Amino acid sequence: MKKFILFFLIFFTWQFSSFAKIIINNCDLSPVYKNISMKIDIEKMEVEIEQENNFSKKLKINEKNATVISTNLNQNNKKELFLIDIKSGVLRLTNNINDTVVNTVCDLKNTYSKEQQQDQGVIISASFEEKIERSAVQCRKAGYKTNTDKQEIEFYACLAYVYAIFEERELARKLKKEKISLNSKYESKTGEEINRESKWTKFWKGVGWMLHEHGEEILNVILDVKYGTNYSGYNNNQTVKHSGRLNCTAQRVGTVVHQNCKGQGVHIYCMYQKVSSTQWRRTCREKSECDDPKWS
Repeated sequence: MKKFILFFLIFFTWQFSSFAKIIINNCDLSPVYKNISMKIDIEKMEVEIEQENNFSKKLKINEKNATVISTNLNQNNKKELFLIDIKSGVLRLTNNINDTVVNTVCDLKNTYSKEQQQDQGVIISASFEEKIERSAVQCRKAGYKTNTDKQEIEFYACLAYVYAIFEERELARKLKKEKISLNSKYESKTGEEINRESKWTKFWKGVGWMLHEHGEEILNVILDVKYGTNYSGYNNNQTVKHSGRLNCTAQRVGTVVHQNCKGQGVHIYCMYQKVSSTQWRRTCREKSECDDPKWS
């Protein structure tokens, strides 16, 4: 089961604390650096890098992608790229002058709370694990197996789809209590319908994460439209950004909500549209293809 859960943990997020940091020590990057340490402040998007008796610098985080963050160190006419995995402590250094690449494993200490580490993806939440287990059971009942590489790929495609549908139904059940019906549709970039048989594994994983992380926000904004409230914080024509396993931007324009989510090579756009006082239509479309081999 852990293998199935790790399959889904490609998408991660950063929910932050003002004081917590991720501390990395004893990084041997010989021959470039013998021993460096880092303090990663996710909230400020900063990395403080130090080499004993040599230098200390604060660098901006360029990008966060799954559990890997990247930052650049520019000094003495050289540019260096650091890739840091905040889950494993693996550090990769690339020097642009002589194309030197050095990999090492550092000592890692994460001082964020358990809940925040769950959001970062470095540990697993019980609710997420339970949903993945339920999805795996459904796929096995449907006859999917993992005995060969081909069967494993097909099983993961099923797992991604079932998980997304579980999340979709959970949102629909919550809306039904408010006497609102939600109909969902999924499309490719060309408008072709995406369904279970399409085997768009990366797309379904993205849809599942969108609903898992931002389903409550979508629920609230739909209720805001119905009742004239603003519990979601989505004022009319206001763009709201969310940093999660997928980086999402949402905007409400009248009775329509536009949502764009990107991460790990997948870009999904969803439109939530009020059809009547009791009906909403949700259409999600794939906007870009993924070149990451992990999603092949």
